[in-house]
Amino acid sequence: MFTAFVNCTFESDEFRASNIQSSGSEFHFSGALNCKKVDFSYSKFTAARFGSIEFNAGVISFDECEFSNTGFHHCNFRGELLTFHRAKFLGDRTEFGEVGFRTKRTHFDLARFEADKTWFGGVNFGGEVMDFSSAKFKSQKTEFIDTQFESEYTAFDSCELDNHVLFSRYPEDNSKRVFSGITSFESVDLVKNESLVFQHTDLSSVRFLNTDLASILFVDVTWARLSSFRIGLFDEQLLHFNTKTKAPAQPVHREFLNGWHDSEKQRVTIRENIQLIRRAYQQLRLNYEKANNHSQAGDFYYGEMEMTRLLLPLWRRIFFSWEALYWLTSGYGERWQKSLFSIAVVYFGFPVLFLASGLWSSLQRLPANYFQALQYNFLSMTFQKDISELFIPSMITKNLVIVESAIVPVLITLFVLALRRKFKR
Repeated sequence: MFTAFVNCTFESDEFRASNIQSSGSEFHFSGALNCKKVDFSYSKFTAARFGSIEFNAGVISFDECEFSNTGFHHCNFRGELLTFHRAKFLGDRTEFGEVGFRTKRTHFDLARFEADKTWFGGVNFGGEVMDFSSAKFKSQKTEFIDTQFESEYTAFDSCELDNHVLFSRYPEDNSKRVFSGITSFESVDLVKNESLVFQHTDLSSVRFLNTDLASILFVDVTWARLSSFRIGLFDEQLLHFNTKTKAPAQPVHREFLNGWHDSEKQRVTIRENIQLIRRAYQQLRLNYEKANNHSQAGDFYYGEMEMTRLLLPLWRRIFFSWEALYWLTSGYGERWQKSLFSIAVVYFGFPVLFLASGLWSSLQRLPANYFQALQYNFLSMTFQKDISELFIPSMITKNLVIVESAIVPVLITLFVLALRRKFKR
C-alpha cells in the first residue's frame, strides 16, 4: 500500500495532520507547507519519506510522533519553532539527509533514537537554539557526518549514549566546522567506553562540564587556544571571561547565559565550575596519556593544576602556596623556559642580597661590588674551599647562601624534568 502527497502546496493559517497512522504502508510527502502552524503531533509513520519539502510556518510540531524506517531528505524548515519533543525513531534506519533546520528554535529534547542506524548526513542546524537535551541515542550506530551546527547555542546536555555516536566532517574539507556556535555536552551519560567519538572536529567552542572525558574518543580534533603556548577546554575560556569581565567571550543566546550573571550565586557557581573543569582536565590528561599523545596531555595537566591553584584564596593563589611556586618557577613542570628563567633570577638576584646584607673583599679590605658578589655566588654554589681567602661574608650572607643552596637544586630538577617532557613529546 502506498500513500503519496507529491508537489503539494498548502497555504492556510493551520495545517493539522495529527494522529496520522501510516502503519503498513509507505507514506511519501513532498511539496510546500506555508502556514502559521503545522501539526503532525502524536502521529505514527512507517516507511515514510519526507522529501524536498519546504516547511514555512511559525510553529512546526512533530511532538511525540513515532517514526519507523523514516527519512527526511532535502527538506528545509523555516519559522519560529520546530519541535520533535519526545519523538521516537524506530526500525532499521532513520535518515536525515541534506536537511536544513533554519527555524529560530529547534527541539529534539527527550527524543529517542532507537533505529538500528541513525544517520544525519549533510544536515545544517541554524537558528538561535538547537536542543537535543535529554535525548536517548540507543541505535547501534548514530552518525552526524558532514553535519554543521551553526546555531548560536546547541545543547546535548544530559543525553544518554548507549552505543556508537560519531561527529565527523570530511577531512579534506577544512572550510566546514561541525560546531560553529557554542555547543554544550554537559552531564552526558556514556553507557559504554568510547561510545562518543569526535573525528576531524573543531571543539574550540564546545563545553564538556560533568561529562566523563576519559571515555570519549578524540581523533584529530582542535581544542580552544587559551594562550600562545597552551590549548585547553572552552569551559576554561568562558570561566576566565566570566571572572575578569563578567561576560562570556561572545554574545550568545540568553538561555546559555543563565547562571553566569547572577551576582548572588556567582561566586558559588564559579567555584563549582572550577572544580568540574579540574576534573575534566584530569580525565582528558588520562585519555591522552593512554593514547601516547604526551604533548597535549601536558597541556591538560597544566590546565588541571591551574584549576587547582584557582581554587585557593587570592593571596595564596598568587604566591604563598606550593601550587603558586610550582606555577611561577616551572609552569607546573611543563615550561622549561620558566625553570631556566627562575634559575637565572636566583643566580643573578642573590648577589644583590649579599651586597645588602654584608660582603667584603679580603684582598681589598673594601665592600665587594656586584661582580665580586657574583663571583662569590659562583664559588659558593660550586663549594670552593678557598672562598674564605677571597671574601668575608656576614652571618646573614652565610644564611642566604644556605637558602640559595636549597633552592637551586630544586629549580635545576624542575628544569630537567620540563626539558625531559619536552623531548618526550
